[in-house]
Amino acid sequence: MLNVILNNCVITNSTSSHIENITARLARHKWSAAVDLPVCIFYLIASVVLSAVDIFCAKIILNESSLKKSPYFRIVLSITVSNIVQILFNSTAGGVFTLMGAYDQRWTFWVNSTSSAFLGLGWSACTAGTHLMALNRFVHVYWPEKIPVLFSHVRTTFYIICVWSIGLVWFGVLMHPLVNLLYNLDTYSFLYEKNSSSDIVLIAHTSFNVVNVIGMAIWYCLIYKKIRRQVQSMHDKNVSKDTRREMKILIQSVYLCSIVTITIITFNLCQYISMPWYCSFGANVIWLFGASSDALVLIFMN
Repeated sequence: MLNVILNNCVITNSTSSHIENITARLARHKWSAAVDLPVCIFYLIASVVLSAVDIFCAKIILNESSLKKSPYFRIVLSITVSNIVQILFNSTAGGVFTLMGAYDQRWTFWVNSTSSAFLGLGWSACTAGTHLMALNRFVHVYWPEKIPVLFSHVRTTFYIICVWSIGLVWFGVLMHPLVNLLYNLDTYSFLYEKNSSSDIVLIAHTSFNVVNVIGMAIWYCLIYKKIRRQVQSMHDKNVSKDTRREMKILIQSVYLCSIVTITIITFNLCQYISMPWYCSFGANVIWLFGASSDALVLIFMN
């Protein structure tokens, strides 16, 4: 029993020292009105504008009974909610943290860490949801008669719960004090700290993203192949209305998948390669605008 207590004390002291070291490092940032203030203003304005776009998108789906009952648009709604979470805990949090300047108190570490955990929740739910959307399109194109069964209201609800459960798992992981995805004042973006625990989680995070991208690429390649074959089997003037609609939805889905892929690539490049602050900042801006792409596509293409 004594050994257990002593071991717990060692772990607690080690964690406390780890947090203090990170806090001390973050406190060394020198606030610059020439750079920090414009970044802060940009993040806060972007937060308001992009959140409004996503909320407008969600309102459209909720107000249209036909969209609200559609498995595809229910998945889009889930992705939209996850994007709102990302915007709040990326753009809003980034603006506030930049305005605060140096982190010289222990509580700021936990605020930063918690914000990053919510950001991870939103991102994971978005990525998994985008993959689910690709799977929905695949079934719809190859076996449309099975959509009412495989994507019934109950099953779609279950799938969406699973998507958010994945996000909650990442939230729990990122809340661990030794796993640190934090907003970095020197790069104006979210970066994993360089330590053994964070490195392991970063590898897992990268693997999760890569698996999702590869999966989505496979589904969409197969979908494109099937639709292309359908179009080639008839004259252009006689292409059915349903086929045109399928192609339109496919374009939307592929665009959203591409945005997620670009975000994954730029985010991971910043994690593994030391870059100038404006490159990391640019990667974070891509993340932000990617988080509202589904809303923009839905509004302008439907």
